[in-house]
Amino acid sequence: MGGRSLDLRVANRPRLMVMPDQKPTLEYRAGEVLSGSASRAARTVGAVSAASVALAAMGLWVFAREPFSTKVAVTLAMLGFVTITTSAVSIAARFTVARVQNGRLKFSFCGVRTRSIPLDSTTFFHIRRIGRLRVLVITSGRTSYVPNGALDQRALVELLRLNGVVEIPT
Repeated sequence: MGGRSLDLRVANRPRLMVMPDQKPTLEYRAGEVLSGSASRAARTVGAVSAASVALAAMGLWVFAREPFSTKVAVTLAMLGFVTITTSAVSIAARFTVARVQNGRLKFSFCGVRTRSIPLDSTTFFHIRRIGRLRVLVITSGRTSYVPNGALDQRALVELLRLNGVVEIPT
């Protein structure tokens, strides 16, 4: 049994390497990526934008004393602006990526690395509550980092846990 290992895999999950005489260790395969969700960003930004446009349009149609054609033009311009903004946010969210590589958690946007955090004993994380909002805070040494909302917080927490990062209860 000495040098033989069991390799247990689940699709898109870390592999669990088990040596008969050792504790199990978790490691992500090279190229394992956690991508941002374009649909979640579109739902969030789109819902807020739609409500804002609806309120503004109602106010325009009820209180403005402008000709009908001006009201229609302003309403269509607002809808166009909201559509372009929501599309841009969705595309930006899709290009937001977190990956584990060489013992570091690397965040990137459009292929450009924005932050790199070592996954060692000096790194920990906690979930801070601000009212009803839950915010993930990753601390390494003396620096803190709050990932943007494009990445799924639960998946990112699981990624941190699976790579040995300790959660500090708050």
